[in-house]
Amino acid sequence: GHAGGQAHRLTNAQAGKRLLSLKLGVDNLAVNGSLINDRMRFGILAALAQAAVANARYPGTVTHLVISNEYAQPQPETDAQPTSTQQVTAMIRYAKGMLAQGGAFAGLTLKVGARGNRFRVADRRSSDPAARQLALDLAALAASADFLMENFYPSPEAVESAHRNGRWDLYFAPEQGELAVQWRQLIQAVADASEGKTPELMIGEIGHPTPL
Repeated sequence: GHAGGQAHRLTNAQAGKRLLSLKLGVDNLAVNGSLINDRMRFGILAALAQAAVANARYPGTVTHLVISNEYAQPQPETDAQPTSTQQVTAMIRYAKGMLAQGGAFAGLTLKVGARGNRFRVADRRSSDPAARQLALDLAALAASADFLMENFYPSPEAVESAHRNGRWDLYFAPEQGELAVQWRQLIQAVADASEGKTPELMIGEIGHPTPL
């Protein structure tokens, strides 16, 4: 998040040129169970201000703004408040409004998106209402975001298999490894939800099925 941005800016300052670039994150600043609040807006504005300072000195230091981490989750829609994914979408739209012509940070060029860990379970045809709602929410999110990140972790079955046969590397097998399967699931889920109009997709982080 912001500490990372400071470290990158100092590294570039010491070198006198841009050596490192980063994707700057905004924490899950929820109030009463919702990201749609002034604290979250302030966090976004603070991140944009930091990116503006960094990029004014060394262009390209900050390239992406990541709104929230693993906050968007499958959940049925209720009358209480927007779902977590709808909240993330609203804050992405807020950030992009700040970057648009007439916004407080017009002229600052950043891609804006979010990082999750359950986007790939979105399914319009699922018997699970949470998975169906996530597909609807993901369509709106994908239409608003420039990119989506997904965090991938080994399933309990993959960890058990690795312990049993000692093949820790199978999780990373290019075609049939669980990581490759999860990646394909993400691509398919986003494509289905957004009717093929997908933002850039990337891996946020991955786990490893080791005993450590």
